Amino acid sequence: MPTRLGYASDGRGLLLSHPVARTPQVRAVHETAYYLHILAAAGLLPDEPPAIGVQPVLHISPHDQGWAQGFLAGQDLAPGPLYGCAPGASFGPAKCWPAERFAAALRELTGQAGATVLLFGSPAEAAATRAVAQGLEGLKVVDLAGRTDLAQALALLGRLQLFVTNDSGLMHAAAALGVPTVAVFGSTNPVTTAPLGPWVQLVRHPFECSPCLKPVCPKGDLRCFTAITPEEVAQAARGLLERALAAGAGQGRAG
Repeated sequence: MPTRLGYASDGRGLLLSHPVARTPQVRAVHETAYYLHILAAAGLLPDEPPAIGVQPVLHISPHDQGWAQGFLAGQDLAPGPLYGCAPGASFGPAKCWPAERFAAALRELTGQAGATVLLFGSPAEAAATRAVAQGLEGLKVVDLAGRTDLAQALALLGRLQLFVTNDSGLMHAAAALGVPTVAVFGSTNPVTTAPLGPWVQLVRHPFECSPCLKPVCPKGDLRCFTAITPEEVAQAARGLLERALAAGAGQGRAG
């Protein structure tokens, strides 16, 4: 008989060989712990995962490392640090800090450091990356929206000294690669979806309506994001960079 593990919810219970109860307690833990709890309940882990979650770790293959090195060599980049930004998010606009604010924060950071900015996104997020690029006119920017597959995007992430992002999949990937990552949180819940690792910094303004977990702001004003200023994000990034550089972690793990 096939082994099928999972939570006995949403009508799946009869399809599972090892159903696990989805209690209110397990729904309040980090998502890494949420899924590992299935294995623990089935006796496949020696201990229950901690509620704060378990840090994932990613490694880039030599092939993809070589591709990233060659790609960047072909961009005629000036000497200086390499920063990244992911201004989109697939869940909906309530997860997206305004593109012009990303641009303002990055302009402050790159102008001081002489950095190049790589903009990450899917084809559907190209409008957001274009808006950020327009706000960085005169600076060195490479817009990667729709131009890489996942392995290539991860390889480029591993070359960054800093990544500024919404709550997104690439946010988790950057943190797992050891890249200093500043994440702007609005409608989503940092308790369950914050990036994990020593080189992460969240910027968030809690309101009575957040986290609402909605794709579109129910209030219509996106107050959890509009309260966050570019200066706050730039300041958080500078503090994180100082910490990471002091510890010798100023560049993501490429291997």
